[in-house]
Amino acid sequence: MLRKLSFVILFLFTSVFLNPDIHSTGIESLPTDIISRGGLCVIIGSADDLTLAEALVEKGPWVIHWLNASESAVAEARKELQRRRLYGRIVIEHWDNNMLPHADNLVNLIINNLTNLRPSTNELIRVLAPEGSMFTAEGEGFVHHFKPRPDEMGQWTHPWQGADGNLASEDRCLDIPNTFQWIAGPAFPMANRKDSSGAILSAGGRVFFITQNVPENIGGGRQNYLVARDAFNGIVLWSRPWDGPLSRGHADGYHEAIVVTENHVYGSRDDGVVVYSASDGSIIDFWNTKSTPGKLVLDAGILIAQSTEG
Repeated sequence: MLRKLSFVILFLFTSVFLNPDIHSTGIESLPTDIISRGGLCVIIGSADDLTLAEALVEKGPWVIHWLNASESAVAEARKELQRRRLYGRIVIEHWDNNMLPHADNLVNLIINNLTNLRPSTNELIRVLAPEGSMFTAEGEGFVHHFKPRPDEMGQWTHPWQGADGNLASEDRCLDIPNTFQWIAGPAFPMANRKDSSGAILSAGGRVFFITQNVPENIGGGRQNYLVARDAFNGIVLWSRPWDGPLSRGHADGYHEAIVVTENHVYGSRDDGVVVYSASDGSIIDFWNTKSTPGKLVLDAGILIAQSTEG
């Protein structure tokens, strides 16, 4: 239940007072869109109640990093997580430093209990990813902070950047690269010896790509998969088999027939276009065409499907 609503500008955050004691009342206190999105969650403080963390990994594709300054509490919580077969998706670590062990813009969700660790607001903002949320204990409740996506941050919605095929990005957040944001294996292609991944696209804080580098192909499989990862930490959000056409090079004008937006993924399959949900990969719709589209272009809300037959 929402008890009190207010809007306060704080370090470019919008703040909303939510139901007190999220940790004990359970996952129902968190907004549904946050629960289902998935990604990396950091819980700071109290380690005596695993209910919220367990509920999060059951409801969405979350990986949880729990920090606590009490070595004994961490040891007990770790035993309980192992007993429940949750250790791995939920990892608890002894941490007594108010500087967090995370890269900038890495974490999608922070739950800050303000118990035995008290990172500064600036430190929490540093690690929180754009469009990420933070719940911080305050008084009898929790305050919800939302970190907006910078207007200067671009997207890559088509295999060749945009509908016009111009490979010049509109992103203005770029700087000289001096580190990795995240790395995901395998270190070598699992199937195609030159390149077993293609059509790397990005929209809405997610990265989408067609690849053979998936656990399902361990042992010699060559099935292509459409995979969605969080753009800021690389955590797999969903994966499903891809049976659409693949790139034949830029010279003949054809690429992987896929286009993404913040809410949808459009992909070619058989004699039509499949519309997937960008959040979970489920099929929303299927539009029939006269032949299998080899190229998709989305511009001004209009989707154009092209094939060798017209």
